[in-house]
Amino acid sequence: FQAVFYVTLLQMFTLYICAIVMVRLFTNTSSPDDPSHEVLASKFSTVPRTMLTLFELMANPELDEYEVLMYNHPFLMFFYPGFVMMGSFGLIAVLTGVISESMFEKNQVRRQEEALERDIQHQNLRKVFGDLFDSLDLEGVGGLAREELQGTLPQIEKAFEQEG
Repeated sequence: FQAVFYVTLLQMFTLYICAIVMVRLFTNTSSPDDPSHEVLASKFSTVPRTMLTLFELMANPELDEYEVLMYNHPFLMFFYPGFVMMGSFGLIAVLTGVISESMFEKNQVRRQEEALERDIQHQNLRKVFGDLFDSLDLEGVGGLAREELQGTLPQIEKAFEQEG
C-alpha cells in the first residue's frame, strides 16, 4: 500500500506543478486574438481544470485538439509528448503496484494459513504418537525396546495416513 500511495502522491504533485506552469506561462499570458486562446480558456483556465485536462491527456493521449497550441507555443511540442510518456509510465506504475501488492498480500495470507495447518498437523501427530507411546510403556520407564516398537508399525503407518 505504501508504494502505491507514494507513486500516486508523486503523480498528483507532478500534475499540480505542470498545471501551475501551464496556467502561468500560457493561459495568463494569452490574448483574445491568440489563435490558441479558445483552447487555453476552455482546457487550461484554472489550475484544477488544467490538472484534469493533463490527467485526461495522460490517460488518453489524443493530441489532435492541442495541435493549435503546439504550433503557436513550440515549447508544448516537446512538453506534451514528454508529459504523456512520463505520465503514462506513472499510471502503469500505480496499476502495477496495486496488482503486485494484492498478489503479495494474498500469497502471504496463503503461506500463513499453510503454516497454521502444518502446526495443527504436527500437534495432532504429537498427541497420537504420545498416546501410542504411553499405551505401550506399561512399566512407565519412558522408553521402549526395539521389539516393542516394531509391533506398532501398522499403527504408526495408519496415523500418518490419517493425518496426510
